[in-house]
Amino acid sequence: MTIFSYWVTEGLLFCCKFIFINKTDIHGLLLCQHVVKIKLSIRGTAMKFSTRVSDAVHILAFIALNRNEALTSQRIAESIRTNPGCVRQLMGSLRRYGIMTSVQGHARPALSRAPADISLLDIYRAVEGGKPLLHLDTHTNPECGVGVNIQLALQDYFDKVQNRAEDEMSRITLQDVLDRYEEKLRLLPSGNAPARKGHMAAEKPRISQTESGQAEGRP
Repeated sequence: MTIFSYWVTEGLLFCCKFIFINKTDIHGLLLCQHVVKIKLSIRGTAMKFSTRVSDAVHILAFIALNRNEALTSQRIAESIRTNPGCVRQLMGSLRRYGIMTSVQGHARPALSRAPADISLLDIYRAVEGGKPLLHLDTHTNPECGVGVNIQLALQDYFDKVQNRAEDEMSRITLQDVLDRYEEKLRLLPSGNAPARKGHMAAEKPRISQTESGQAEGRP
């Protein structure tokens, strides 16, 4: 049995195709995975969560680690395992926020400032805007006293969590992430570490004239 799940995020329609073999063998083919990934249980419950910040950090780290190489949206997408359109959308958000630069027709994206000057909070605000980390359930029973008032009580604490999280994110920089990345590589057994820079296969994908023309500066 095949089920298609659709959702709208920031005015864009996304689709996810799930193929059900049996109750113990479930797998999904994601057509676009960076905005929302869906976790399925046997009962069919779906939970949606955003990976935009994670993928945006991935993009920036990939650029920082491959400064002297041509980086098409296709090559970056292969590292994230998403499609080039999703990469260009995130890069457009990062560019508009002043975190990275790119020139149409040239596969040479670059950071606008040093990794030590780019905070996790900058990246979060660039790709998520004013979206909170925690969300209230707005579909509780309005005729139930708990259903209404528990949300008001929770909001105060959710706001406190948001403020503390943003304060912590402001202290974490892209350079911190890159340093931790290097630490993790050093901990891997000799011979098991992936390619040090791009973590790609030995043969780099050829850049066709068509792909080069896909503006990395294009959102």
